[in-house]
Amino acid sequence: MRSARTAQSLLAYHLKKGHIVRPDACAECGATGRKIEAAHCDYREPLKIRWLCIPCHRRWDKREPKNATVVVSKEQNA
Repeated sequence: MRSARTAQSLLAYHLKKGHIVRPDACAECGATGRKIEAAHCDYREPLKIRWLCIPCHRRWDKREPKNATVVVSKEQNA
């Protein structure tokens, strides 16, 4: 299984080389004028991405977790 870091590095390479172009609008809400991030659907397919603004990316990651980020609840922190 490909790691999140590997997938992100491969995407960064293709962005830098101009093989992939970051769009100006969020694919989810259509917002412009915000930072648009690449949201990986599956880290095993590092170039299969959705372009989302930060709020939409966070909501999508909560709905569709990829087990790459550990979320610590307030109960675990106490």
